[in-house]
Amino acid sequence: MEIDATTPPSRPGRSGLPTLTASSTNPRPARPPPRFPQSLVATNGAIIFVYPKADTPGCTRQGCGFRDNYEDLVEMGFNVFGMSADQPRAQAAWKKDQGFQYPLLCDTDMKVMEAMGAAQGGKAIRSHFVINKGGEVLDVQCPVDADQSVPLAVDFVKKFRASDPLEQFCGTNPDSDECVPNFD
Repeated sequence: MEIDATTPPSRPGRSGLPTLTASSTNPRPARPPPRFPQSLVATNGAIIFVYPKADTPGCTRQGCGFRDNYEDLVEMGFNVFGMSADQPRAQAAWKKDQGFQYPLLCDTDMKVMEAMGAAQGGKAIRSHFVINKGGEVLDVQCPVDADQSVPLAVDFVKKFRASDPLEQFCGTNPDSDECVPNFD
């Protein structure tokens, strides 16, 4: 795992996310894992939520909340990713059982979560990070209650999108050819 944690995203307003790699729930990836988290925010924003252990009550409530709000978040320009220190096989089974449509990232040595400020003393800290397209950390909730994580993230994204002047003209696709704001 490659780590350059000189600018950890533990505070909002930071850009230049650390260069990290994490594996996915696929126990035998066909290619090397993507750079993390820069590759996750190359085309859209991202919400990365960290949970202590897959298939436990609080983590399942948090994960299902993001599952149930997934379409709205993607429509607003934010992809969803879950992350824990669980092994890929455990995460894959939990993902299948709960019908999660988003990737679950496995950080078994906790280096990614530590660099993000979401792990301490060998334990993951339930949290979430809202990151804008390009890598600016917009909001950090660490720690966060399992039942409050999703409403806080969704509320933040809605307020952020409402404050974006391009949103008024272009919706969630400001790069579209149809997006030509008229300021007359």
